[in-house]
Amino acid sequence: MLTISELWNSTWEKDWSQALCHYWEIIEKRPREIKEIEKEMDSLDANQVEEHGPKEWYDFLHDKYFLWKYGQTEAMRENRETLQKSIETPGGLERLTSIKEKIFTFDRDDIREGLRIVSKISGISIVAGSGLLAVIFPRYYATIDKLLILAMKRIEEYRNDSMILSMNPSRVSEDDGVLLITMLRDKAKNLNAAFSTDNWTPRKIDMILWAFDR
Repeated sequence: MLTISELWNSTWEKDWSQALCHYWEIIEKRPREIKEIEKEMDSLDANQVEEHGPKEWYDFLHDKYFLWKYGQTEAMRENRETLQKSIETPGGLERLTSIKEKIFTFDRDDIREGLRIVSKISGISIVAGSGLLAVIFPRYYATIDKLLILAMKRIEEYRNDSMILSMNPSRVSEDDGVLLITMLRDKAKNLNAAFSTDNWTPRKIDMILWAFDR
């Protein structure tokens, strides 16, 4: 069994593929509704999301994305309520729709701008916003959360990295998100170059780190 540092530095694609399979092994043990939403988000068609009308966009966030991100938890219920209240205010649904339009028109290389846009959605923080960008644009974004940060802190080459060490897994900042997504973009790029493929994405790297040692 590889350590997380050994995997991070592995130049064997089989190691990375096995680690990604482990993610899905964990998901297969989850309740049926969670398994289904995981598979749906993994194969999400960004073009279809872009074409959503105002109500479809709201329903996607409320019914699907929040379930995927928060699971069947109190956090899901609270953030769904927050989102629902936001569209009950005058012009609320129009504002939510304008955010969707910005998501599909901003420069995807601009991580900070992307996080700022999605964080304007009621019920979505930097962490949840990174996840939304990751399922829509998996080749550009990764989900930044507590487990990923804890995993990064255990990788040998980052154990003395002041920026990684200073991150609070329970309070992820915009700067944390920008740095970590940049790092996972670079890792995906390096893996694709090493393996002569375009299969690896920041999203797949975050899935692997989330599942490692679980």
